[in-house]
Amino acid sequence: MPESRLRFRHRDDPERLTWHLDRVSELSKVLEAAEIDDLVLDSSDIPAVELAVAVRRAAGWA
Repeated sequence: MPESRLRFRHRDDPERLTWHLDRVSELSKVLEAAEIDDLVLDSSDIPAVELAVAVRRAAGWA
């Protein structure tokens, strides 16, 4: 998912695209090792308000 967004955002800047793609890979490994994915929400196709509601529900705040 992050890769497709980056490819679109940096489609005219291959140097920055390469840097960001490498960084996504690095950060993904760090997060996987930390095992902190108690909640994973795909925010690519839902409005921000719906995402906020989902986060609040998951946290027990709604």
